[in-house]
Amino acid sequence: MRDDDGKAWEGARDIVALVTLDALDEKIRIDGLGDTIESILATHLAMQGDSLTEIMKKLTAVAAIIAIPTG
Repeated sequence: MRDDDGKAWEGARDIVALVTLDALDEKIRIDGLGDTIESILATHLAMQGDSLTEIMKKLTAVAAIIAIPTG
């Protein structure tokens, strides 16, 4: 796989370098996507927690109103 000028080896090295860079670029994109999904899930869980807090406040208020006449 070598010609007189060694250009075949240079071409093979260039191809390997490009494939390596493509694989690295793909890994970076996948890692970034994972971070994005993690952020979305964390935001969703925080919103659920806020919703649960609001429900608990309302239930506590109702329980307090009911408890006053019976106490």
